[in-house]
Order: sequence, then structure tokens, then C-alpha cells
Amino acid sequence: MSDEYTLPKATVSKIVKEVLPKEIRCATDSRDLIVDCCVEFVHLISSEANHICTKENKRTIAPEHIIQSLTELGFESYLEEVNQAWDKHKVQAHEKQKKGIQRKLAMNEMSVEERKQKQRELFAKARTEYHRTSQQNISLSSSSNIINTSPSNNNNNEMTDEENHSIENKQISTTPSEENSSATTNLNFSSDSLNIQNNNGNPPI
Repeated sequence: MSDEYTLPKATVSKIVKEVLPKEIRCATDSRDLIVDCCVEFVHLISSEANHICTKENKRTIAPEHIIQSLTELGFESYLEEVNQAWDKHKVQAHEKQKKGIQRKLAMNEMSVEERKQKQRELFAKARTEYHRTSQQNISLSSSSNIINTSPSNNNNNEMTDEENHSIENKQISTTPSEENSSATTNLNFSSDSLNIQNNNGNPPI
């Protein structure tokens, strides 16, 4: 069966676990089979309820249609529990609707100044929550920057040591070349002196 038309497996597993004794476990294949059976049961009841609704020229399936479909399909043994669940649902829906009405009446009974005060309290609460969240984000960002910058400082120190070592090697390697350059200059100077003496007619030294 396609996963698009199925029931939540976690919910079905929870229901099965509540029904079975503690020492009994339900295999995964058995759970999947139960899910498929539940989906097929829902399809069957929905189809029969839709048929009953159509015969009455109505466009909305009501709880009465579900109960009648159970009777038509031979599931009378489920009627007692279904009726209990329906009564419980009606009580919960009525309480929810009653709370909504009371909330609206309370808002209507408040004066303009009381509404403004309530609005200011909500704004102050939201502002406090915003500042608290911003401070947490700043703290996390600062901690992250400290962690990220520490290795880079070590790398910079290592690079500095390498550069210092390279500079020392360059200084050592350039010293002989400077001496050779000085010697070459002296030799050139001596040769020029000899050429000058020869041009003056004096014997070379």
C-alpha cells in the first residue's frame, strides 16, 4: 500500500503497545499489517458513509452516517464504543467553543485603556525576549570567533619562525657572494691601474 494513504506508524505502534501485555512484543511486519488493515477499514467505512450521504442528497458526511454505515456493514459490536467516543468529542468541542466565547467577551469588556496596557505588556515581553535572544546569539558568535582565530595565530607564529629561518639562510648565503664581489672589484681596480701605468710608458709593477 502506498505511504501516501496510510496511518502514522508511530501512533499505531503506541496503540498496540498499550493494548498488549508488557511481555509481548509486536514484530515490524505485524505492525505494518495492522496499519494496512486499519487503512482498509477506514476506506470501507468512508465509502459506505458516502453512499448513505449521497442517498440522502447531502454533501457532508455526518457522524450519524458513520454509525449507520457500521450497522449496514455488520459492525454493530463497535457501536457502543463509537457512541462513547462521539459523546466525548461533543463535550470537548463544546468546552473549546465555550472558552473561545469567554475569551472574546473578556476582550470586549476591557476598556480602551486596559487594552492599551495589555498591548504594552505584550510588547515589553516580546522586546525582552528579543534582547535575550540577541545576547545569546552574540555570545555564541564571540565564542565561535575565539575558537576560529586561535589556530590562525599559531599558524602566523609558525610562518614567522619559518620566515626568520629563511632570512637567516639568505644572510648566510649572501655573505660569500659579497666577499667575492669585493675581490672582483679589487682585481678590476688593480687591472685598471696596470693599464694606466702602461699607457704612461712606465713599466708594469
